Amino acid sequence: MALLSVIENIPFLFYLITVLSLIETTIVAAWDIFCVQVLIFSDLFQQTSPKMIA
Repeated sequence: MALLSVIENIPFLFYLITVLSLIETTIVAAWDIFCVQVLIFSDLFQQTSPKMIA
């Protein structure tokens, strides 16, 4: 009986896993882009600040 309910819930579980993995991928991609932008900005800032002082 429990096996039958698990089989009936497989599409829902698959949908849930798919949605969670998509959310996780989106968060990771956004975080990666954010980190890269911060690194580029800090690198540019470090390169330009001595020139601006001099």
